[in-house]
Amino acid sequence: MQVHARARLTPKGRAFVVGRVLEQGWSVAAAAEAAGVTERTVYRWITRYRADGEAGLVDRPLAPTASITNSS
Repeated sequence: MQVHARARLTPKGRAFVVGRVLEQGWSVAAAAEAAGVTERTVYRWITRYRADGEAGLVDRPLAPTASITNSS
């Protein structure tokens, strides 16, 4: 598994933050502050976790998966 160079947390750390919110009842704001990330980031992780489980917390590539070439 390759973690993004500037990633604040690994997927395991992200799961820990999501667990604080979903299982331990932490507010998103408190969990985000404790992890050193924004609330928006925590909401994104929660959404991905609900959709894909822990696999949703793995870094995603920023580049598109397919490129369209213009053959004019």
